[in-house]
This record gives sequence, C-alpha cells and structure tokens, in this order.
Amino acid sequence: MSVPALTLRGRRPRDLSVLRRWLTDPAAEWRQWDAPYFHAAQTTEALERYAERLAETPPARTSA
Repeated sequence: MSVPALTLRGRRPRDLSVLRRWLTDPAAEWRQWDAPYFHAAQTTEALERYAERLAETPPARTSA
C-alpha cells in the first residue's frame, strides 16, 4: 500500500478570509472540544488579534 504524496504550502493572501472565519467564529464546532480552562471570549479575542496580525504581515516567499 503506497501513501499519497502531501505537499504543504505557505499561506496565501486569499487564505486569510477562510482562516479568519475558522478561527474567530464563536459558534465554531471545534469550540465544543476547546480546553475548559480557556474562556471562549478570551480565545476569540486572542484569535482575532492573531488574524489581524496575519493580515498585516505578508506571507513569506518560498521557492517552489
């Protein structure tokens, strides 16, 4: 049995809207399994700041 190849790529500017939606949606499914010692409001605030930082920082250029 062979394992298919997997190529990871850096983020692209067009990825930001999807990433922001997944990270900052307070009703996201993953939050049901988030650690109980992280309060939802704090997690949302931290992830919103992270998404803002990503928007301000251009993706690193990589050679392919």
